[in-house]
Amino acid sequence: MNNREFLSLNRFLKWVVLKNQIRSLEIEKDFFVFNNFIYWAHLGINIGSEQDEDRPVLVIRTSKESTVCCILPITLERLNDKRPYHIDLANGIGTVLIEQIRTISKDRIYAKKFVDRKQATITFDDWKLINEQIIQFCTLKPLFTEK
Repeated sequence: MNNREFLSLNRFLKWVVLKNQIRSLEIEKDFFVFNNFIYWAHLGINIGSEQDEDRPVLVIRTSKESTVCCILPITLERLNDKRPYHIDLANGIGTVLIEQIRTISKDRIYAKKFVDRKQATITFDDWKLINEQIIQFCTLKPLFTEK
């Protein structure tokens, strides 16, 4: 086993321990998870350029009855890279990564994200840009048809 493999295995084992701690928590959160708000979540170990570890996330779809929610990971710094699937948030928190949309257990969410002592959310302009990019990203490409 080389050094890189050892470090990867070590990170994975730490994630397994944390995952088991998250699963075993029987403590009720003192907050609800709402659409269009930003929270801190444990995303686990990444592969490639996926966002991982503890990360701010934008909840884009959930319901009170559901145990899961659909989220968009947010970078810890603004990328300012002009990619259409990267939306730099007006509140300065970071960049929403549309291409990394995923569904997670609400158990992964452990805290609200705050900006100026208010729970972080998005502006109406951010909301419009994010929705446009979700539609672009998630719309199926045309099927190949034989002539």
